[in-house]
Amino acid sequence: MKKNKMMRIASVLLVAVLLTTSIISGTFAKYVTTSSVTNSATVAKFGVTVSASGDLFKDTYTTDATDVTGDTDGISVKSSSKVVAPGTKNETGLTLSVTGTPEVDVQLTVAVTAGYKEVFLKAKNGLPDLTTSTTGATFDLAADYYPVKFTLKQTKDSTTTTLVTAGKLSEVVTKLGELSKHVNAGTDLANEIGTLTLTWEWAFDGGNDKADTLLGDLAANANAAELTADTDYSLNTNLEVSITVTQVD
Repeated sequence: MKKNKMMRIASVLLVAVLLTTSIISGTFAKYVTTSSVTNSATVAKFGVTVSASGDLFKDTYTTDATDVTGDTDGISVKSSSKVVAPGTKNETGLTLSVTGTPEVDVQLTVAVTAGYKEVFLKAKNGLPDLTTSTTGATFDLAADYYPVKFTLKQTKDSTTTTLVTAGKLSEVVTKLGELSKHVNAGTDLANEIGTLTLTWEWAFDGGNDKADTLLGDLAANANAAELTADTDYSLNTNLEVSITVTQVD
């Protein structure tokens, strides 16, 4: 009896141990998997700088001659407003540049505002010759005359290229428009447009004394009734250049 009782107690303890082991196994032995991800961002850089410096035209120009008798101030042209005249020029001119490396695609646009003007005298026979005192003297102009010659240069990677050489202002306008382009993100814009320099000159001895003199007298309102402003001639020159850098999607 006593032996059977001990056997029953041992059996109960064995079952308890087995149950405990089962519970522990179910608690600490299981499939485990995990995953994590972190996302962060900052604003893409733009950092584009468009700059323009210089002034194309002046109201005073110094003389190129060093032996002009009676010249005491070294000035060859003086006016109350900005002017151009035979013998005047601007060798430093207007400088335009774009810098920056935007981290977005951009459209680089170089444009000249509508309404630019340049000095000209249209080809025509029988134009008044004011270089002589002979009454009624005339001269014939076989081709349109644009006395102010513009030069446009582009410097990129320390290399300078002349885009327009002593040409009309209309040629400069066309060439500037050709510089507009789509630029991919991460591109150094200084290598796209570089530095643009616009200069000009009205030759003093250009062999067009009669046309030059007529333009000068027209500016003084002489013979205004015989020719029509902005059709037969123009006495004004102006240029407004805009450079725009716009993000595109």
